Amino acid sequence: MWELAVHYERMRRAYPDQQLCVVLDIDGTILDARYLVAHALLAYDREHATGYFHGLRSEEVTVHEHRIDKFLEDLALPAPVRADVLAWYAKHLWSPEAVLAANRPYQGVLGVIRWFQLQPATCTALNTGRPEEIRDLTLQSLNALGKASRVMFRSDLLWMNPYGWGQRVADSKAACIRWLQGRGLRVVAVVDNEPAIIQAMAAADETHEILFLHADTIVESQRVVTPRTVRGTTYELAGLVSEEELRRRVQFVWHGVNDEANLRQFLASDVGWAECDIRRDPLDRLVLRHDSFQETPWHRAEHPFRLEACLQALRAQDCSVALDLKEGGEVVDRVLGIVAAMSIDDGALWFNGPSRSCASLGSGAWPRPIRARPSPFPSTSLVPYCWRLPLWLARSWTRCGPGG
Repeated sequence: MWELAVHYERMRRAYPDQQLCVVLDIDGTILDARYLVAHALLAYDREHATGYFHGLRSEEVTVHEHRIDKFLEDLALPAPVRADVLAWYAKHLWSPEAVLAANRPYQGVLGVIRWFQLQPATCTALNTGRPEEIRDLTLQSLNALGKASRVMFRSDLLWMNPYGWGQRVADSKAACIRWLQGRGLRVVAVVDNEPAIIQAMAAADETHEILFLHADTIVESQRVVTPRTVRGTTYELAGLVSEEELRRRVQFVWHGVNDEANLRQFLASDVGWAECDIRRDPLDRLVLRHDSFQETPWHRAEHPFRLEACLQALRAQDCSVALDLKEGGEVVDRVLGIVAAMSIDDGALWFNGPSRSCASLGSGAWPRPIRARPSPFPSTSLVPYCWRLPLWLARSWTRCGPGG
């Protein structure tokens, strides 16, 4: 990721007015194909009421999805059974049900894709060995997967194999690079997990500027030395974006300012947002507390920290606040009334809570001073440790209005 970040910035400086493109393979690069293999084998057992693959986990799959015969050899299955499994596997591996059910990404990859999709004059393209006949299924499954990460894959940036299932994959992927370049895109990096495929694409790169990234997962081809290629096993935003860069582009949130000690530490820091958990205590007061009183009963030594006292201290220091409403109903109206009475600025306020509670924030039941404000953006959860907050998610925290 560090090599990719350096190369991307170099290309951005060299071609400031051009559209840059990062290209990714799908299976074995974005998606962990081991889940697809395990799903297909377990589906065989379900269909035939057998138990040959009882207890099989995706982590136990150590072969490429096209070499399942090697995996079956180690299971000591009778020859007729092995032949039947292979035939059934070949027919059902890429069924719509399997593709949708076994759609598992590698950790961190969607955050990396989201980061590039947020960059100016930059797009991400997909270059897959899957055939044209499952284009719609591929887009459907990937966009369902990427929705939570705000990642969107476009059909006009998806290259499918025109030669069919498993045919001339290297030729197809090399053709994709030329196709993207012919559309005026400056291809800066390509991520794939097959060494032979990377070698073919590198040979097709007449610009000699593309950085190739070998996702070191389960591969079918032999490892080869390819120029301008780096290898890695993890997708981490920390390798793409330094903390200094994050500070210039996002606003951090201090999680759990629920007591006076945390408040003092927060006010002494340079973090601009405080996140407070709001609950109603047994005396019907609005207090700051993460755990419910049912989960963690109160005790005589507990000193409640009132919402009003915290907001007054934050407002006095011109700090912004994210209010996490742990309960809905009447609590929402009471919190809105307190906020309205304090005249807290729109840009310094964020509401968060259960979707049903937040939905009421946009209704006509607003106190008059607040009704003219843009309704706070309903969110279902806050990220606990915001110093590790991914860039694509952190950006969505920067405002409390619908545009945030």
